Amino acid sequence: MTKKDKKFDDSELFNKMAVKSAGYLKDKQGDLLSLVHLKGEGHGFYWSTTDKRLIYVPRKAEYYLLPWAKDEIGRIFLFGPALYGTGVVLQVSEDEVDVVGFN
Repeated sequence: MTKKDKKFDDSELFNKMAVKSAGYLKDKQGDLLSLVHLKGEGHGFYWSTTDKRLIYVPRKAEYYLLPWAKDEIGRIFLFGPALYGTGVVLQVSEDEVDVVGFN
């Protein structure tokens, strides 16, 4: 295999991973999740369902509103994607969220 062939194989793999990652931004019916930001500037501490602790996250990062029922104290769930389909699920008070919509 030549170096050029190796490069082609890598790009093919990255394309497959990108398609798989994009699938995490849809609900079970295939509809896109709504894009949101956290209100305010800088960073803040929010409860991470995935880590089971408060984590420090950027407020203006891309988060997606999950179509789940609110928790017992009325917080909504947001998904913050990371590399290769991983990410974080945050529980956030609804009044701290700015809905951006679909871009």
